[in-house]
Amino acid sequence: MFWDIVERIVGDKKKLIKYPFFEEVWKKYFNEKLIVLQAPTASGKTDAVLAPFIGQALGYVEWHYPHLIYVLPTRSLVRRMHGRIERTVSLFSDMIKDRIVVTMDYGGLFEDKPFLEGDIVVTTYDTLFYTLYGFRSRGHHRVLPLGIVASSVVILDEVQLLQDSYWYSLQLIPSHIANLVDLGAKVVLMGATIPKLIIDEVKSRVREGVEEVYCSEAKRELVEVHLENDKLVKGLKKLFEKRKLAKPVLIVCNTVENAYNVFKYLKEKNVERTELLHSRLKSKVRGLRERFENIDILVSTQVIEAGLDYPFKTVITEISPIDSLIQRIGRGGRKSKGVAYIFMDKDSAYKVYPCEIIDITEELIKNRISDLELSVKNEDKALSLVNHVYTRKIVGKLSKHVKSEIITSVRSFLSSFLNRLFERKDLYKGISQYILRLGLEINTVILSAEMYAKVLSRISSEIELPIEILDFITLSYDPVKKIYDMPLLRHNVLGKEMYVVLKLEKIKEKKGLFTVHSFDKLHKVLWFISSYGQGRVFAVLNPEYYWFIDGYDVGVIKLR
Repeated sequence: MFWDIVERIVGDKKKLIKYPFFEEVWKKYFNEKLIVLQAPTASGKTDAVLAPFIGQALGYVEWHYPHLIYVLPTRSLVRRMHGRIERTVSLFSDMIKDRIVVTMDYGGLFEDKPFLEGDIVVTTYDTLFYTLYGFRSRGHHRVLPLGIVASSVVILDEVQLLQDSYWYSLQLIPSHIANLVDLGAKVVLMGATIPKLIIDEVKSRVREGVEEVYCSEAKRELVEVHLENDKLVKGLKKLFEKRKLAKPVLIVCNTVENAYNVFKYLKEKNVERTELLHSRLKSKVRGLRERFENIDILVSTQVIEAGLDYPFKTVITEISPIDSLIQRIGRGGRKSKGVAYIFMDKDSAYKVYPCEIIDITEELIKNRISDLELSVKNEDKALSLVNHVYTRKIVGKLSKHVKSEIITSVRSFLSSFLNRLFERKDLYKGISQYILRLGLEINTVILSAEMYAKVLSRISSEIELPIEILDFITLSYDPVKKIYDMPLLRHNVLGKEMYVVLKLEKIKEKKGLFTVHSFDKLHKVLWFISSYGQGRVFAVLNPEYYWFIDGYDVGVIKLR
């Protein structure tokens, strides 16, 4: 029905493969409330769900849904997908002109637009749900964003990347999906490694109009997997000495510090065309590096686990949870056979992931390495591995770390939301920060030396700063770990160690008017952010914590 649209999208980039699941999706697209699409990486899921929406504008079918909201877990994925969809829509500019406007909305710093504007909006899960539930905008206006969501196709992609150490976000996702469906939205939940636990819970909450679409195998190359019993940095030296690695090479580390050490080693060896990418780089620097131009070696962290379509031939990674590993090695073998090396250093993984998950994953891949190799193209193998790890017993054990009253309060709010649409949102302010994630995001501003000195001299006063030259990173605070100090946010203010934050008061002519506040304790900073909103309060980074190597940004490496 829409194959000519897909053919134009694919163009000369790759051979068009007419997977049967495309047509299954299209048959159900305008009829069912919820489609659950499971298919391997690089099988064309995005093209499959975009084609019917574009078909509306081309007159292939009547307009059923005037909006499409494409939802992803991270801002970097949003930026990449926005560029991809813009390019896709431009391919049809001769036929539809300006009938589809593509926008990007992930809350934005300084922005207060609560409306998810655009015919196709690419956004994050956080932005979608904070907008939907009325916690994002000033005042009490909820009707417009609710109306947009209710008349939209909502694509929920890579939902498994919301996973945290406590299974918190993934406990709540089924309730959010149920609310979207009850509002009238068409929802497509899709991915390559969504645990059965999540899908079963979604189906129990959305009991009618749920259809599952499944692609058992993708026509792509295999990835040969080798297990290495060594630490990554140490083992990498041996690997480069013993083997001629096919380029481009992707190296994935579990921590920013490990990624920095690998990058530093490669620079010391004068390895050219090497880039470093992680979540604690200035946003503008990161945006440039995400273009992936002329790269032989990319050293990165988890930020590349999804949405990266680059022809890596070799993948080198530290051990991580099984779904994460499948995503990582799936970055290779896209256009030709790939090779992956997994360094089995559990100590590194324990710093980031639950020990139970890593231990089960280690045993699993040692015993089923051939299934892991097949998992990048065979969905049966991928889901068998994922569901072996994520059992109810393990998930129950992880979720015990979260206070029961938090999850109970949030679930109560979500289950009654549609019956209480017009109640004042400040009644629920205490739980607003918990509706998707357990932690708190701290938007952190990086200032030039001149601006930094100026800000520290204006404590308890107002200051005007040009918006376009400010840059940011986002830090996360995990309340379960009970961290009481973040040294990278402390500064010497008149001989005292203080936290300094900027609160945006207004924007005029591309300049922001901020009030400068100081606090002696971290918990006071967190309270201030929660009270006034993450998009309007910015912690100031101590510049000693943002590093460079020969003028090259390597970012914030250590948090303490």
